[in-house]
Amino acid sequence: MKRAFTLFVVLKLMVFSGCELLQKEFMGRYGIKNCTFELMSVNAEVYPNYSNLDKSYAILLMRVRVDNPNSYKVILDRMLFDLLINDRTVLRDLENNSKREVDPGASTTFEISVKVTYDEVESAAKGLFEGIQSGTVSYKLDATVFFDSEITSFSYRTTIKEGEI
Repeated sequence: MKRAFTLFVVLKLMVFSGCELLQKEFMGRYGIKNCTFELMSVNAEVYPNYSNLDKSYAILLMRVRVDNPNSYKVILDRMLFDLLINDRTVLRDLENNSKREVDPGASTTFEISVKVTYDEVESAAKGLFEGIQSGTVSYKLDATVFFDSEITSFSYRTTIKEGEI
């Protein structure tokens, strides 16, 4: 009888602690919606292929800061970025797959490395030059932020940075 009671108590504790863990996981991922994002800097490393320009590419190193106003840790699973120049998408679906966590009430800055092909660089440069010719260049970095669960994946869109050159 004593053994059955002990087993019952242990099972009950496991169920309650499991529910608490699931709640923390869900809130940690859902709470990212309250966070703000800021593009801190962008650097590029170019890898030209002079024999075949179509095989040339650049690595963009973007530093992004995330501010977490929540009272709990948030989890950022992955992000897709779009760069728009004068409301025209010039780079689409630049992906970051690294999982990151941001402590409650804290900020963290992380670097995202994205490979960009010659065609994408050409499209971005064309959009930039068209803007310069028209006299105004506005840019925007939009992101789709994903938070993944065991069952499904949720996402939302946010603007990380916008301004004029």
